[in-house]
Amino acid sequence: MRQDMIIRCQQCGQQFVWTQEEQQFYQERGLSVPTHCPICRATLKAAQADQFRGKIKNKSI
Repeated sequence: MRQDMIIRCQQCGQQFVWTQEEQQFYQERGLSVPTHCPICRATLKAAQADQFRGKIKNKSI
């Protein structure tokens, strides 16, 4: 049986809990252990989306 894990974010250094449920979700999808806390993951995801949107806008002009 899995246990909750404490992981330190590589971006901000804060510790966060990686729950049993999250571990199962990641394993089912073949994902690796997260290296960023949920806040930093959301920030990175938003930045990537903005970068993608910028490329789309630039091509259509």
